[in-house]
Amino acid sequence: MKLRATSEMLAGWEGGGALGTDLGAAPDGSTVLILDEMGPVKPEEAAMFGLEIVEATDDERAQASAAGFALK
Repeated sequence: MKLRATSEMLAGWEGGGALGTDLGAAPDGSTVLILDEMGPVKPEEAAMFGLEIVEATDDERAQASAAGFALK
């Protein structure tokens, strides 16, 4: 999926991302969003960065929502 950040913290970052279980970021095996060039982020970090979806399949949107990501 393609994403962009709306927060000043990431200064207009735009790139790709995919959902996965990265044990380094989520030792409990929970789903994280793995951003290109940035690595894994948890739902609360995605909210802090103001991440929003630019392009995604219906399945990717459903999986993100089920994992607790509130992506616009």
